[in-house]
Amino acid sequence: CLVFGSEQVLICDTSCGPEPMKHVKRFIETHTSKDQQVIIFNSHHHYDHVWGNSVFAKESIYAHKSCYEALEKTGERDLIEFAAHKRGEVRLVLPNMTFDDIVLLDDGNIELFHSPGHTFDSSSCIDHVDRVLFVGDNVESPIPYVFDADLDQYIATLVEYQSIDWDYLVTGHDPVQTDRTLLENNIEYLSRLRSWSIRLEDLPPEARFRHIENLVNLAKLVNPSEFDAKAKLCMTDARDALRSQYQEHSQAKDMIGVLDKVITGQWESEELGG
Repeated sequence: CLVFGSEQVLICDTSCGPEPMKHVKRFIETHTSKDQQVIIFNSHHHYDHVWGNSVFAKESIYAHKSCYEALEKTGERDLIEFAAHKRGEVRLVLPNMTFDDIVLLDDGNIELFHSPGHTFDSSSCIDHVDRVLFVGDNVESPIPYVFDADLDQYIATLVEYQSIDWDYLVTGHDPVQTDRTLLENNIEYLSRLRSWSIRLEDLPPEARFRHIENLVNLAKLVNPSEFDAKAKLCMTDARDALRSQYQEHSQAKDMIGVLDKVITGQWESEELGG
């Protein structure tokens, strides 16, 4: 996503490496004045949003402070774990301008703000002139990925998006949205996930494995004492589907093991020192 301000050009996220960002850089050089400052914004620390930073290493790279901290902790490991997704020779370049809450750019026409949800460090960008809201991976089809346990905060972030006056919603992996349908669907999914009221058959086929991944992530993140009977029923539903429908998936065995620990109460026993 590119935001062309009167004084600055903002690049929202830098993809999986330098190759695609070299094309973006050439486009900016062709279509803007040399007086306009180029600024990078990393919406969160996941590799597919930051690996192209090296093309703009001399520019200001903005991110929430927790994004910087997460990259500092996991960035080098991700270079190895997700090496197959590199687009060009990737060199890890961390943000050099961090913020706590809100940053105003281009005389206040562009606003960066912390919006935890998909991840704890997620942030968003508003272009007040063209009425564009960039949300990174906080909104996604068919359902969002959940990498943080605070579903109350995630839902609050999406509800805040509803209150913003925008014409275009730009996400990290979907076409530009011109209405609120996807946003509302994501809120509904997260609300039902929070109440442990989703069965796999309730979801369209293309959303089911992602939902299982979300349950596995929550199993790793949530205090075991918070899993009630409804939660364990959801976990059992997911485990059984992994065994019957997704047994060939490369991560199925590990995912089943995680869910089994919740279902049997083994993790709760381990937490209590049993």
